[in-house]
Amino acid sequence: MLAGLGSVFLGAFAIGVLDQPWAAIPAGGAAGMFAVGALTGWCPAQLLAPPVVSPPNAIGYAEARRPIVIHSSSRKGES
Repeated sequence: MLAGLGSVFLGAFAIGVLDQPWAAIPAGGAAGMFAVGALTGWCPAQLLAPPVVSPPNAIGYAEARRPIVIHSSSRKGES
């Protein structure tokens, strides 16, 4: 929500200063990145972050990146 509002305000600023490209181009780029983040939930700055590598655990396997959730209602034949 906040990224969407930021995108709208930066886009309006970029349109308002079109006669000054030194301000309009970065504002338009930032508005585009905020819009991507607001619509997809993905941050474009993640492209610049180094990959996260988890060290192996005690038995030599890498740890799971996401927690495994097992719901009791997902078992077949049980109630």
